[in-house]
Amino acid sequence: MPPVGNPLTQQQLEIIRQWIAEGAVIPDPFVPPPHWAWIPPARPALPANSSASPVDAFIRQTLTSRQLQPAPPAEPAVLVRRLHLALIGLPPDPAEVADFVADPSETRWQQMVDELLQ
Repeated sequence: MPPVGNPLTQQQLEIIRQWIAEGAVIPDPFVPPPHWAWIPPARPALPANSSASPVDAFIRQTLTSRQLQPAPPAEPAVLVRRLHLALIGLPPDPAEVADFVADPSETRWQQMVDELLQ
C-alpha cells in the first residue's frame, strides 16, 4: 500500500540512502534479545578512589554522583546495639554496652562478634 501523507523530502531520502550504504542493520522483530540469565556476568571496574572495601567504593561513587555525603560513624553504644539485634535479635546487656564503650577497639569488636556467633 502506498504511504498516506506527505512524501519524504530529498534530505530524508539521502539519509536513508546513506544508511543503506553503511550496512542498514535492521533488527529482526521475531528474534528477541538474549535472556539476562544467559549473558555471562562481567565484573565492573573499581572506581578510581577505591577505599578499603570494593562495596564501599561503589557506594561512595554513587553518593558522590548524587552530591551526598556519607553518614558519620556510629557511636560505640549504637554499634553494640546494632550488632546484638542483627546477630541474635535481642538488645545487649547494659554491662556489655559499657564494656565496649570503655574499649571500642577492633580487637574487642571481633571478640564480641565471635562470642555472639557462638
